[in-house]
Amino acid sequence: MSITTPITLVSRAEYKSTYLRTSSAAENDWMDPWLRIISDVIEDRCGRKFREYEVDGISVYCSDTGEVTSATVTVTESKITLVSAGGANAGTVEFTFSDTSYDTLTELVAAITAELAWTATLVYSDGTASSTNLTPVAAQSCIAAANAVTLGLRVDSTQYFSGKGQTVLRPRRWPIQSVTSIKIDSDRDFDDPDDTLETTEYVIMGDDDGPESQDHIQLDGIALPAGIRNVQLVYWGGYTPANMPNPVKAAAAKYFNFCKQKLGHEAMAAAAVGDGITAAFVPTMPHEIEQLLGPYRNVTF
Repeated sequence: MSITTPITLVSRAEYKSTYLRTSSAAENDWMDPWLRIISDVIEDRCGRKFREYEVDGISVYCSDTGEVTSATVTVTESKITLVSAGGANAGTVEFTFSDTSYDTLTELVAAITAELAWTATLVYSDGTASSTNLTPVAAQSCIAAANAVTLGLRVDSTQYFSGKGQTVLRPRRWPIQSVTSIKIDSDRDFDDPDDTLETTEYVIMGDDDGPESQDHIQLDGIALPAGIRNVQLVYWGGYTPANMPNPVKAAAAKYFNFCKQKLGHEAMAAAAVGDGITAAFVPTMPHEIEQLLGPYRNVTF
């Protein structure tokens, strides 16, 4: 099971409305896989992760036994909306994440499954995770179990560093939104509470000087001891879909257009079937797009 519509640098909906200026659904089937691989290529090219880290959250589908003609699930920052038409239990139901009855994944799954027309399954390992961390997504079709939609859940990212006497940690995913823990352990078990730094022993240095100023964590009075992957950082980083910088979204949209010009619609549609798209299949990034991304690159290696 994998996320049906993972975060991309520019969403299909925004690409079509802002950059393509069309509402046609003709390219929908193969557009999403291409936007995903283009996002991956851009992040690799920039040496950083723009997107928040997400995992499989919950799976949802319409289980109405009637003659269902359509069924969709939509997620915003504040609620999940389920809409079905044509079935015995046709209608719309919404669950607001701020409601304490649905503010964890376990509670939300139970509430959805209690509806006559719907079934939900917990996929993420921790059912106490907050429902508000489900990734916003436009309406996704989900009639019957075979077409269940797996929703993404934004969670902490874990990154390891090798100590070399440095006093700064530069995560691959930024901006840094929060730090859960920093641990130092020569045995690399990271299970002893004494391995964890106090929050007074480091400061998150934000991106106050523009996109070229990489977020980092400044240690206070501590130099990391020498060792291989002996430092564990658990943190929340990356842009939310709503806060992705416009130049980055524009770069992804332009790159998609460039691929269409170089490869053609038919070749892109064919490659989107199965695992046909790889980074090697994507045309080399043109200079115009490189320039757009220049200020957002990781210049620290």
